[in-house]
Amino acid sequence: MEWSNNPVVLAKYSFTLAAWSSLQQSPTDSKTWSGPAPLRWLKFNNFDAWLRNVWNSVASDHELVAKAFKAPWRLNDAIGKPVSGSVWRDNGIGKFAISHRVVRGDTVASLALKYSVQVMDIKRLNNMMSDHGIYSRERLLIPISNPDILVNGTCYIELDPNAKREVAALYLEGGPNGKSSHLLNGMTTKQGKRKVLDSLKKSMQVDDGTAQYYLSISNGNPRVALSEFSEDLKWERQAGMA
Repeated sequence: MEWSNNPVVLAKYSFTLAAWSSLQQSPTDSKTWSGPAPLRWLKFNNFDAWLRNVWNSVASDHELVAKAFKAPWRLNDAIGKPVSGSVWRDNGIGKFAISHRVVRGDTVASLALKYSVQVMDIKRLNNMMSDHGIYSRERLLIPISNPDILVNGTCYIELDPNAKREVAALYLEGGPNGKSSHLLNGMTTKQGKRKVLDSLKKSMQVDDGTAQYYLSISNGNPRVALSEFSEDLKWERQAGMA
């Protein structure tokens, strides 16, 4: 048998052993046994089914699963209820990320250096195909390289629409802004803008972030965006030949 350190699993075994021990130590005669009525019924009926139902209700309790999620990393709190239950079951270090608010002058390379992580890891976590994607976002998720940063910290369970993933986000300065576009309930995208973006993305053969960047610097004009993109490509080719 493979043993587990997961607090939820341990709680399950502890609960099971305690209940079973209570029944084992009780008299076998239902007429003479004076234990609690529910256990008298269990003793002579379907104990396994009852135990399974009780455990299922316990295991789905938010407080219990949240505690199990926090325990290995000694987190102070995990705020929010995930959309997917898999978040609670998978509490590996990859489920956590630092929430970095993008400011003028930030680049993927500079953030990788600042947080001691790899450029590709940042791009992979944020679902970015190119470095240009940073300019169309309010924040980037940064992989956590040192788990000690989680000790006594507070994480927020968030669904990031750009990264297309649910994470436990750690804010090193303050907390999340409820009005930020990276929160699911604050995300509003017009159908017309989406069509323009998809068309531009197809023409450029780039990812969403790059298309959004050129659309933003051209004030929403797709023709100007394509022109700017072509000029950048030409400059990169000339620089590469120099």
